[in-house]
Amino acid sequence: MQDKIALLKYKKQIILQGPPGTGKTRLAKLMAEEMTKTTATFSGLDKIDDFFKSTDTKNSIFLEKRKSQYELLENFQKRYPKEQLINISKENYALGTGKNDSFCWWIERGLKPLGYYSPGSARSYMLFWKKEIGEYSKHGFVKSALDFDDAMKKIAIELDKAVNQGNHTDILKYFGDGFVLKVLNSYYPNDFFPINSVKCIENALKIFGVDYSGLNPLEKNLKLQEIYLQKRNQFNTDITNFEFMHFLFVEFNLKEPLVLDVQSLIKKGKFKIIQFHPSFSYEDFVRGITAKTNSDDKVFYKVEDRILMEFAQEALDNPKNNYILILDEINRANLSSVLGELIYALEYRYYFDKDNQQQASVESLYDISNGDEEPNRTLMLPENLYIIGTMNTADRSVGHIDYAIRRRFAFVNVLPDDSVIANTNAKALFTDINNLFNNNNTLAADFKADQVRLGHSYFIVNDEAELALKAKYEIIPILEEYLKDGILLEAAETKISELKKRFGN
Repeated sequence: MQDKIALLKYKKQIILQGPPGTGKTRLAKLMAEEMTKTTATFSGLDKIDDFFKSTDTKNSIFLEKRKSQYELLENFQKRYPKEQLINISKENYALGTGKNDSFCWWIERGLKPLGYYSPGSARSYMLFWKKEIGEYSKHGFVKSALDFDDAMKKIAIELDKAVNQGNHTDILKYFGDGFVLKVLNSYYPNDFFPINSVKCIENALKIFGVDYSGLNPLEKNLKLQEIYLQKRNQFNTDITNFEFMHFLFVEFNLKEPLVLDVQSLIKKGKFKIIQFHPSFSYEDFVRGITAKTNSDDKVFYKVEDRILMEFAQEALDNPKNNYILILDEINRANLSSVLGELIYALEYRYYFDKDNQQQASVESLYDISNGDEEPNRTLMLPENLYIIGTMNTADRSVGHIDYAIRRRFAFVNVLPDDSVIANTNAKALFTDINNLFNNNNTLAADFKADQVRLGHSYFIVNDEAELALKAKYEIIPILEEYLKDGILLEAAETKISELKKRFGN
């Protein structure tokens, strides 16, 4: 099994192919369990100390990345100087106009490499351009403003108070915690830690054993910044809080509840099994449209990620662990149709250390953004997402796999193996039936024995009674089906009749 795991790690996606009863699905599950099992418990604090101690910050790749981060932040601050926030216009503030240079665009998208922030809805910005109606939309504390200019003025006052006057209390009454933290960190990167999600901050504090009960979101963020500065001083390094933030997200899955065992963190991956079938589509597997009802019981339609992209997002959020997707009977679906443009992404994966998002991204037919957000058609498969397909080579009633898809997969033969059959009579029956497939008088010329002969799982039994049951209700019926489908020739009927007499059919 280890050789197959090694192949999967190299190729990222493989197909286990063989005749019925050879344990392809069982092998896929064993591989997935092996690759996702709890591999280690480790001390989070030791890992963090090692990061501060051993990271080479003079490395050219490191320096280049640091330079681009500084330039990005500088560009934002030049575009929106904090002293001018009080005068910001609605045209420069609002998201949704298609202008990828607004204040809210920078906070949500432009500064993403310096700390992720997602508003959930454009309403979180209190003022945005609503494309459906072709005008601005105001919400929250500015909903009753006289007009959109008045709404913008009220927002500008609160931003100015928070950023320029140090009043961080009032703005938390009107805006979400994540937005406030993102704005403050973008203007004061040396004072605020660049994690904007309160849940992620709390997970980070757990690693250090900090009791954060009673602290508000800003205080939790400042506590994490304080810990970062202590570590930086302790190890006399110039590691930035952006680099430490990136390390925390890569090494610890901060988006999910941390599994703690005394002082250690438990590291494990995840696997999932999907049964493919002929009616499976791209919209079921990758991304599709769902009909929903709103609070007024009115139907509306929303684009949502499906099984593969949801699983890919989990893998992206947890880069140090493996995620295995098993596609059972993969050839029963029309793979070209189901995978769509993801055929490209299977080959060009996203690598965390290279951060090659541009090279690894492909555009979907479906835009997953909400109506009031910037378009988002991106699909991307990370390096730690592996796919194992299983394929029954005897099944000729399903679609074939075209060459473009074949090139993206490695194929592994899983053949019958009589060495795993312990029961003497069962092994003798296996040999007897196997002879039907190694005889030109009983096997049709269009088929090869290894594609259609019965696998060993049909013959793994506890006793004679179980062997009789399997022979009567599983083995003989599939041999008769083979005869009907022309896989076995009429000369095989004699042997099948003998088996029916022996096992009481």
